[in-house]
Amino acid sequence: MIAAAALIHLTGLVDWVDYRPDDAGGNAFVDHMPDDDGVTVMATVSPGPMVGSRWPWGEPSLQLLVRGAAYDHVGGAAAAQDLIDALDCADSVWWDQAGPDAVYVEGCTHRGQGPAFIGRNDRQQPEWSLNFDLHTQNPTSHRTL
Repeated sequence: MIAAAALIHLTGLVDWVDYRPDDAGGNAFVDHMPDDDGVTVMATVSPGPMVGSRWPWGEPSLQLLVRGAAYDHVGGAAAAQDLIDALDCADSVWWDQAGPDAVYVEGCTHRGQGPAFIGRNDRQQPEWSLNFDLHTQNPTSHRTL
């Protein structure tokens, strides 16, 4: 799963990201974001345009939602920018290379100029949306990575 691989990759790059898929702790989540205090991030993926099964690539989109601590706009915005800095133009890299969610990312491009502020939740925690276009390599029966 690309979302999990992205969070595993970010856990090694960004000091505040803590993805623990087999544990109740951490602050990074796939497809959901619990009502926690402090900075959290959620990753979700949409498949992108359909490509033939024989083609060796995929073009999914990765969305990261970042939520800051209540009433702390500056800290949350900085955390969102950390993720852009870590992923934008991260080309030709493995995400979770040795794990079950391994994906080879040929290209990762952020769609905007910075974090897109999308408002505050009912707990007054500011939220940002980060959207990335991915170009991933897919192994086929006649082509491996």
